[in-house]
Amino acid sequence: MPAPTLEHNQRREILQDVALMAGFYRDLRAIPGTRLIPDVFFMRPESRSFFLGEAKHTESPDNYATFERLHKYLSALKPAVDCRACRGLVMAVCFDSSFSSARWCSVLYACISAAGLTSESFVKVSVGSDSSVVSCWVTHSTQN
Repeated sequence: MPAPTLEHNQRREILQDVALMAGFYRDLRAIPGTRLIPDVFFMRPESRSFFLGEAKHTESPDNYATFERLHKYLSALKPAVDCRACRGLVMAVCFDSSFSSARWCSVLYACISAAGLTSESFVKVSVGSDSSVVSCWVTHSTQN
């Protein structure tokens, strides 16, 4: 895998700042019990809720490998999100503003649904002139 670009690292830093401002402060690095390492993975221990962020520079919302990776993250986190003690998960993607926010929301929705989870409250924020963040709140299994 090629080294991350400067733009990718800047978007990762944006996601870290968003996570910290939202109260997610414990950096977990990897999803427990897996070798999966999202760009940003923080926890708010008091509510046992999570923030998972992916920074995108070279990947578009139409990239199937991106969909697969996001789906793997969510599938691996499903048992934690389904736990009664867990309040949920914020899933966020920071990307080049030239891509459609609606398309990234569709990708997140599809990944969340494919993992058997429920999504709520999609939000889009522009950051500077070249980056945007879409995020949503992910809750319990659709089978609950």
